[in-house]
Parts: sequence; C-alpha cells; structure tokens
Amino acid sequence: MTFVILLSFVISRKKPAGKLLQSAHDVEREFQVLNALGTYTLGLVPKGLAPNRRNQIYSATAKALASLHSADIDAIGLGKYGRRDNYCKREVDRWAKQYLDFTGEGKSPRNPKMLELVDWLQRHIPSEDSSSTKAGLVHGDFQIDNLVFHPTEDKVIGILDWLCGKGSRCT
Repeated sequence: MTFVILLSFVISRKKPAGKLLQSAHDVEREFQVLNALGTYTLGLVPKGLAPNRRNQIYSATAKALASLHSADIDAIGLGKYGRRDNYCKREVDRWAKQYLDFTGEGKSPRNPKMLELVDWLQRHIPSEDSSSTKAGLVHGDFQIDNLVFHPTEDKVIGILDWLCGKGSRCT
C-alpha cells in the first residue's frame, strides 16, 4: 500500500496484510534504492493526454527507463545490494513457481502452452546471466502510473512503487 499525504507530499509505504509472494512489497529494499538514487520534487502524473503530447510523454518514459537501467550501481552505493548473478534464472524460476502455485489441482487449470513457455525460458537463459560483471537496477512494476512528471514539462522527475531487484540484465 502506498499513502500520499498531500499536506507535505510525503510518501509512506507499508506492507499489505495477508500472504505475500516472496520478496514482494519489500519496503526496506525500496527505501535503500530510493535513498541511493536521490530525492525528486513531486509533480502530477498527467491523465487524459492529448494525442499531440503522447509521443513526448512516451519518449520521456523510455528515457527514464533507459536512465534507470544505465545507472552505475557501484557509483551510487548499491554495488553490494542484492545478488549480481543469475538474475534471469531467478526471475524465470520465480515466475514458474508462481504459476505452478496458483494453478493446478483445486485451482485454475494449467495451460500446457504456459508449461512449454516455462521450459523454453529455462532453456534459453542468456549465458552472460551467470556473470556478475554486468548488473543494473530493475524496477519490478515500471509503468506510466508509477512515474512522476514535471508539472509543466513533458519529462519524468521521479519513479515510484519500487518492487525492484538488482541483477544481471536480461538482454
């Protein structure tokens, strides 16, 4: 759950109640990343964009994601944050486990195509995934609704809702 206190634009996070997926809603991890990346002035996320502004907003969104992925994690103090190797393998294994845990006997039926996809993904993990030399930040829920835009310019000034991890890039 994310709370925005409008009086001073303070954003507070707390873990939701109930059973959570492993590593979901790790607010301590979110704080560590946000603290390392710095603070931003809050603006409003634009709603109902006019067609002539969509391209600018989408370009700004892509630039923000590229900037995030190109951050030098060692230089900003996150070099020892998380695991640097086998990111793709861990993600594919997590997705497969989540799918298997929420489907099957007494639940939604399993789709054979999904099982084929899991198998294919596990067999096609990039070889450089096991290397710890290439690492970057990954935002677990990057979407336009989790971006803060400048109040008068079409540029991203903040990224919210950090369900992120660090690992070798899947390229």
